[in-house]
Amino acid sequence: MSVVVLLTMTGCDPFGGADEFLIQVDSITGPASVSSTETLTVRFYGFLGPSGCHVLDHVDRNRTPDALELIFHGEDRGGTCTQALVFLDHQEEIAPPFQDPFIILVRQPDGSVLEKVVRVR
Repeated sequence: MSVVVLLTMTGCDPFGGADEFLIQVDSITGPASVSSTETLTVRFYGFLGPSGCHVLDHVDRNRTPDALELIFHGEDRGGTCTQALVFLDHQEEIAPPFQDPFIILVRQPDGSVLEKVVRVR
């Protein structure tokens, strides 16, 4: 019993399970405008977790001609991990066509939305 308690206290999961969570995205960077025929490159930044056990698992995407909605999913894989803070630095390449304005939306864990508007020229 004390081994399971000790492993749980140190962040290790003796049964190999993983905890999923939504990632809080703090910022979106990219151009303010894009031509209707070029690929749009944007980066997303945020905080994943307090140890190397926290990773970006996958990104849900919903694309329309005038918007891209994203939800970032993380996973705490447990086990023996580095104790360094882990940050999100994710790049998306978005292919045309685009309608003006093109809006990038990120759903946050608290239900709010972070957005970036890109003008199409």
